[in-house]
Amino acid sequence: MKLTRAFVTLSFCLCISALYAQEEAVQKQGIFSFGATLSDYNFAKRTKDSSLKYAMNDKDLLKSGKASFGFKVSYWRHLKPHIDLSGNLGVDFSNFPALFVKGDSIGQAKLSVHVAGLAHFMAFKSDAKVNPFLTAGLGAGFFGNHLAFFAPIGTGLAFHFNTGSIITLQLQLRKALSSGITNDFMTYSIGFAQGIAGRTAKKHESHKKDEVIKNSLSAGKNGRSSGSKVEKSSREKVVAKVVAQPGTDAAALNNKSDKSQTEKVAKENKVDPLPDADGDGVADKDDKCPDVKGNVENQGCPFPVVEGAEVIKMSPDSATYSIHFDFDQSILQTGAFGVLNRIVEILRSDKTLTINITGHADSQGTDFKNMQVSADRANVTRDYFMSYNVAASRIKSSYYGANRPIDKVQQWRNRRVEVTIIKK
Repeated sequence: MKLTRAFVTLSFCLCISALYAQEEAVQKQGIFSFGATLSDYNFAKRTKDSSLKYAMNDKDLLKSGKASFGFKVSYWRHLKPHIDLSGNLGVDFSNFPALFVKGDSIGQAKLSVHVAGLAHFMAFKSDAKVNPFLTAGLGAGFFGNHLAFFAPIGTGLAFHFNTGSIITLQLQLRKALSSGITNDFMTYSIGFAQGIAGRTAKKHESHKKDEVIKNSLSAGKNGRSSGSKVEKSSREKVVAKVVAQPGTDAAALNNKSDKSQTEKVAKENKVDPLPDADGDGVADKDDKCPDVKGNVENQGCPFPVVEGAEVIKMSPDSATYSIHFDFDQSILQTGAFGVLNRIVEILRSDKTLTINITGHADSQGTDFKNMQVSADRANVTRDYFMSYNVAASRIKSSYYGANRPIDKVQQWRNRRVEVTIIKK
């Protein structure tokens, strides 16, 4: 951590020094940019604790009471052909998760203010209409009541328009450098700036003038040959007609020709029926269960589709779905409630259905601990169904610890409960 802080601080100082030392650089007027931001305080922790795929499946990022939107003002200045510098002031309406801010065990909603100095390393010169870039810098902000330092590292795209407008899209990982915050976090932003039309527009206008002058000189020098080409082009624009032979009804001949052409087009455009491998009347491209025969009402599945759930197994008599848990936790996550509520609706619609609940754990930790956490996960899921008046006689539950993994690489998939709906 100390080495990271030293490296970031040194890089930032070098960038500032270069700004004042660069006397021969092309001086361009700086511009202000205004933008919107979205901060994700869970992504880095979820990636560290589990996997990138698990972190990207977070459904809470844009939900009310969970999202952390904000706005920012930036001042951009061109330094060298491939380097821009910017100073940024941002305000976020933050919903911090538990334990993100030092000493906060329950999470809180706070207004956070932050500043940052950034160096942007552009792939192309400033004239490029689409310009990818990398970003590094140093920042500080108030998170709750704590002052914390961080290092923004990220990438982005800058779109330059001939009118002088600039749109920037950025993705930054903000590395925590002090103890005010306990984890890194992500920030996504879009910015807009309106500057003076750049050299791209001037080049375009100059090129256009050169073309006009060039074409005028060419026309004066080769006027005769150009005129002959125009006349030839005009003569070639002749509408084709069907010529009737003596004694033939021209209208009938044209109708016959049109009918023949129509039949030819219809034959060429004939489309074969869409494939339906399981023969349930739902085309494979629209079939949620293309390998199992279902029905149209359930989008090709034998059971109603449970949106948001991972399908482990599907057969004509049963369907198995899974919900996931955080590492070493048995607390139902926000994304699990929608899945469980949909299963409750299915059970209410058909009283003959039963469910089988199995709890599982990943391979980390001792066998005793894994058995205990898998049992807790099965129990909390069973209790949830019973709280919605699903009879205990319709529920069977068990647990297996880490003995039944479904993925040896992505351990987060093994921290699960499987719910199997069964037809009697």
